[in-house]
Amino acid sequence: MNEEKIKALKEQYGEIHHYKVKDKECFLRKPDIDDIDYAQSVSKSNMGFKKALVNSIWLEGDEALRAETKYALGLFGLVSELIEVEVGNWVKL
Repeated sequence: MNEEKIKALKEQYGEIHHYKVKDKECFLRKPDIDDIDYAQSVSKSNMGFKKALVNSIWLEGDEALRAETKYALGLFGLVSELIEVEVGNWVKL
């Protein structure tokens, strides 16, 4: 993906993430609450959630990363790191 396309995708989606294994690479956007909700609603397992999430935020890349087990397990194993969470504290009043 060239720099011009990356810039356009950043303007559209905010964060763009590049994942690379050997000669294979893909680009994903940062997941939002709707992506996470969708992935949870269509999956019956943790792996199903991760697969659905990757498919939901996938922008471009080598299909082997999603299709071949040895690559997919690596990608699916790391996709949860793209979910950013900030937790506050409850205070009893």
